[in-house]
Amino acid sequence: MEWIDTKNTPERRILDLRLIGMRHALALGRFRYLRAAPPLDEQRHDCWLVLQFVLSGRQHLLIEGRRTIVRGGEMMIIKPGQRYGTGSWHEERGEMAWLILQSSPLPRMAALGMSAKGVRDVFAMLMEPHGPSVMPMPRDARELLDSAFKWWQRREESIGMEMIRNRIGALVLGAAAAVAGCTPGDSDNANEMRIRKVLRWMREHPQIASKSEELAALSGLSPARFYVHFKRVTGSSPKDYWQRMRVELAAKRLREAPELTITEIAHEFGFSSSQYFATVYRRYLGVSPGNHREREMS
Repeated sequence: MEWIDTKNTPERRILDLRLIGMRHALALGRFRYLRAAPPLDEQRHDCWLVLQFVLSGRQHLLIEGRRTIVRGGEMMIIKPGQRYGTGSWHEERGEMAWLILQSSPLPRMAALGMSAKGVRDVFAMLMEPHGPSVMPMPRDARELLDSAFKWWQRREESIGMEMIRNRIGALVLGAAAAVAGCTPGDSDNANEMRIRKVLRWMREHPQIASKSEELAALSGLSPARFYVHFKRVTGSSPKDYWQRMRVELAAKRLREAPELTITEIAHEFGFSSSQYFATVYRRYLGVSPGNHREREMS
């Protein structure tokens, strides 16, 4: 059995599912980083299937050396034997959960609330070599995760134990259903096009600090509907996406225009001061603009 990290911190909580007798679901973890965290070292697990649910923000990952971006509202499947980590990227500000499943040996009897054949078929679907790695996560994933963590406080009781098992089984089934695929309806597609239009405008006008109401008007949606569809498409709130986008554009400018001072670049992207720019920069990229420039230029 490979070693499982079950250490809890103020920003990270991990449930050791083996403590309630689960043999094929080993650990359920969740973190909420308010600022960028150090990069995740490369790792590889021959006997584990890992389901990652990005609840907010986004994460950069290297899967078998290939850069992959997973946004809020999406899930990723890391299959047995795949090498993964974040490379030189920090783990980004945001919230993510992960479920570690024991994939070898495959269940031979009923497990995770499924029949023997059903659970084997679900695992096979999730581990399909040519299947998708990133897809929309189940719509009820957050509620299932919240419930599992809530019931963990009562895991010594039969009802608590069964509720946790039920939630884990539902997450696994939901992930398999996501792999099986369901396309969004026409209305979702139309609203996504409206949000894409706003994203293009934001990218072309990074120095203009528009309010959500103004962006909603640009999209042709009410403020409430704009917020819902913006978060569905990007995985972030308009404010969070705006800050992250400006920081990333500024980082590119720092590399390409060494003759400009950090203060000049801060003002170019609408930051009121170099101090505030540095604070926001560190929050998203985990390093100050000056240190980042020095590292890139060395």
